[in-house]
Parts: sequence; C-alpha cells; structure tokens
Amino acid sequence: MNKICLLGGSNSVLKTGLSSGLCDVDDYVFALGATSSLQNIHAISLFSNEINEVDFIVTESNVNDTYNIHNVGYNKSLILNNVIHFYDELYKTGKKIICLIISIKKYTEQVAPVELINEVNNLHRELCDKYSFYLIDLDKKFQDLSPSVLTTKFIQPDPLHPLDSFMYTLGCNIRRFIHSESKNKREKTKSNFRVVTLNSNCHKKNSMFNRKLHELKSKVEIDIDKASLVGIETWSDALSEILIEHDNEVIIKHFNSNLAFNEIHKPIPTKFEISSRIGKSSNATEPSVNVTSADILKDYAKISSLLFLNHIPQFSFISSGGRHISLDFLIPKLEPFSGGVARFINKNIPFVTNDLTADYLRDAALRLEDIDIKLSFQLMKIAHEIRPKGPLIKKKKEEYKKKIQKIQKK
Repeated sequence: MNKICLLGGSNSVLKTGLSSGLCDVDDYVFALGATSSLQNIHAISLFSNEINEVDFIVTESNVNDTYNIHNVGYNKSLILNNVIHFYDELYKTGKKIICLIISIKKYTEQVAPVELINEVNNLHRELCDKYSFYLIDLDKKFQDLSPSVLTTKFIQPDPLHPLDSFMYTLGCNIRRFIHSESKNKREKTKSNFRVVTLNSNCHKKNSMFNRKLHELKSKVEIDIDKASLVGIETWSDALSEILIEHDNEVIIKHFNSNLAFNEIHKPIPTKFEISSRIGKSSNATEPSVNVTSADILKDYAKISSLLFLNHIPQFSFISSGGRHISLDFLIPKLEPFSGGVARFINKNIPFVTNDLTADYLRDAALRLEDIDIKLSFQLMKIAHEIRPKGPLIKKKKEEYKKKIQKIQKK
C-alpha cells in the first residue's frame, strides 16, 4: 500500500473531515491551522525523514494563503512568492503530489475580496500545470453549484470550510485512488530551505502535536551561513513575544498559546540575536496569526524551530510547460449532502431518514449557527427527529430555540 502525508491548514486538521477519510494510523498529518504555504515547506523540512517514507503528498493551502494576506496582514507579494517556493519544494521531494483548491465563500465582509481569492487560486492552478501535479479543484466545482443560498451554505456552511462529512467522503475517495496507483519512482533533489532547532529545554504534546521546545529565557545568537530567517514555529503557554535583533534593527513578533508557524515579513540576514521577556508588552512590528494584543506578557516564548531560505535558491528545471492531471472525478456527488435538506425545507417531499442523514444535518447546523441560527434550528430539529437520543443534537436544538426566542423578543 502507498503511504500518505497530508499537508495543509484547518481543513486538514478537523478530526471529522478530510484527514479522517484520507489517512490511516501509519500515515502522516503535518497540517497546522491558519498557516500558509510556508508552513508546509517548514513541515517538509522539519519532518524530512517521515517525508522520505511516503509515496503521495496531499496538500491544500490556498485558503490559508488568502487568509494570511487579507486577515493576518502579510504582504501579498511575500505570500505569493512563498506559494511559488512551496510548489518547487513539493516537486523536489520526488513524491507524487495531489493538490486541492478549496472554495472560499464571501458570506461576510471579513472574507477576502473575490479578486484576491481568484488571484491566489489561479496561481495554485498555474503551478499545478507547471509541475504536472494531480489537481482536485473544489473551487471550480463549487462555482458550478446552484445559486441557491441554501444549497451553497449546506455544502459549505462557513466561508473557509466545506462540510466535514463532505470532506471526509472526499478523503475516502482520494485514499482509494492513491492505493490503486503504482509506487512513486522519482528521485528527491536538494531543498532550498533548512530547519534549525535550538537546544530543547522543555517538551509539549497533545492528541495531535508533539514538539521539543526551547524556552527563550536568555538571548541566543544565531549565525547560519548563506541563508536568511523566513519563518518561526512557536508553542508558548501564554501570550509571549520574540525580539529579533540585527544591524541595529529590532523586529518584534507576538505569539499565543497555540502551536503556530509565522512568516518573518522581512527576511533576516545570516547573523542575528533572538530574545524574549516577561512584563510590559511592546508594540509588535510584524503581525502574527490569531494573536490578540495584551499589555502584560506572562510567559517566555517557546520555540520549536526556525526556517531558513538559502541566499541563492535553485529552482527545479522543468523542460516544457506541463498540464495538471485532473482528479475532479473524486469529488463526491453533491446531491446526497444538499438534496435532503432541500426536500425538508420545501416540505411534503419524502425525506430519507437514516443515521448518516442525522450526521449530515447535525454537522451542517453546527457550522451554520453563526451565519443563520434559524436554519441551524431547522436542521437540528430534523436531526433530533431522526436521532432523538443524541445528546449533542438535543442540547443544541434547545440552545438554538432559546436564541431564536431571545431574538424575537427584542
């Protein structure tokens, strides 16, 4: 059987979604929520021994690439350049590559402009063509959906994540395809990136992640020949900050208690110093993923590793323009996910009631609750009729009912 590695963001992290359908216990999941293509490069470098074992890499990063530009505040040119580096690094692994382009729905103003979404997605498509990777284009498929708001929101209840059960089914389909294919035969070539770890003085793990860490209680001098610092992975216990000092310039970045990978907006030359401190917080000079400001720093930063890019990167030589290999036939049919709810909402049309249907309805209601509470209540109500003893379904149905009543009283 072929061995699989999954790289990506939260769409690859959700336990009941893509990874649960795609990966077995012997496969690898190195995805990390809210992080861009550069985190995937970091994972390839940090877990190089594990990557050497696999035959297929499945990856999705277009959603987070867009998110990091629009929501985090990273420079667009920086992120798009990292996407280009990422595809070259994927090619250099020598593995068979399956790329997913996941749809982003502009349900709210907080979602990136359509022009930016298309620019990022089109770059991923162009690079899949250049390297002749396998491509599953969910974005294109979802653009062909019925314009019905109900149908669209049922398949993709929030702007950045399709329905868990839909992604689980997609993962199962991809897994069957991978295990029907021949083993990989292409050779690995030299990476443009390298990961540096500091002497570990602490350790953290949970059900998904396991890292040796360096708690930055004192200043550390870094000198990496002919390479620049471009990213940093941290896993602190509370809000913390790192000061990166070089050539009389100081870069300040903040980090929270999540395992997180962050770009360095302005690459740091070969030699620099890093430090952390407790007490009054400084103003960050660069943004970080999902970090809210605070006055007091309660913890020294804990560093997992640093990512460096060679000063003169060498890109893979592709002799002629290729063409991606479409795997869109693996995308599950949408009718089982959307048709059942449409029948329920339209009334008087037979509705197939089984345990799987209850799962679909429950998942959709949970993902819609911040978008359309009334629709969530309708979906959870019918899920309760199918599975009256389900504790979560019963609890959420009553919760939605009370929220609707409170809204109606205003």
